[in-house]
Amino acid sequence: GMMDPAMPIAAAGADGNKELDNLIETKMYRHEHTMLWTCRSCQYHSANRQHVAHHIEAKHIDIGGIPCHLCPTVSKNRRSLSMHITRMHKNKSVKSTGDK
Repeated sequence: GMMDPAMPIAAAGADGNKELDNLIETKMYRHEHTMLWTCRSCQYHSANRQHVAHHIEAKHIDIGGIPCHLCPTVSKNRRSLSMHITRMHKNKSVKSTGDK
């Protein structure tokens, strides 16, 4: 789909996985007094909603891994996949243009 330029690459939903995002939503809530986003499974909390969403995806959802489209690596969630691509594949695509 269309990439929103304001969205960080590792943001939940960047790959359009609505089912996963909806599942994450059900596993968190905003505390009415502290206003902190809180994980229902373990009470992890943060003022940053994205941090709690990433925590839930990494710790409480087993999505069976996401294969990299460039190599055989399987990452455990979208965030680690995007970090893998940045570490392992970013330079290769840049070098082909002849830039330093």
